[in-house]
Amino acid sequence: MSINSFAVEAFAAIRIDPNHHGVPAMDQDRISRRMRRIDPHTAMTIPTSVTFRGMAASAPLREKIEERAQRLDRFAEDILACNVVVSACERKHHQGNRYNVHAAATLRDRTIETGRTPSPDASHEDAYLAVAHTFDALRRRIEDHVRRRRGDVKARAVTP
Repeated sequence: MSINSFAVEAFAAIRIDPNHHGVPAMDQDRISRRMRRIDPHTAMTIPTSVTFRGMAASAPLREKIEERAQRLDRFAEDILACNVVVSACERKHHQGNRYNVHAAATLRDRTIETGRTPSPDASHEDAYLAVAHTFDALRRRIEDHVRRRRGDVKARAVTP
């Protein structure tokens, strides 16, 4: 038996389902579980409450906040709720007003909050950028909490 005929027989033994785009049948379960996690139609929806203070409510900003809140499900599956408060820190100008975004994610064992103080620089003059910074910080805190809960964080060495 030549090497080429051996490879042809080995390849013929692998079943390929046409619905799974050429992925061998033995890997389909593993991949379908992973894809189920990312699929937006089967992902759990996190109840999100958005409050605007000192400014008019914005439907596009609310949609962006709800989209970012739903993405948090990738990092912790036990998020029960997400509460977001967007407030205008100053109402002096048409431009140059800073926004403060406070977000709190409630997990089954803890509430993780971020965004308490407004940024001193001009970066939070855009409400969308303030939302992005707040949700990035919230994501990092959730990742750290999940890592600590799993025990993936190293314990500090005890000095004598």
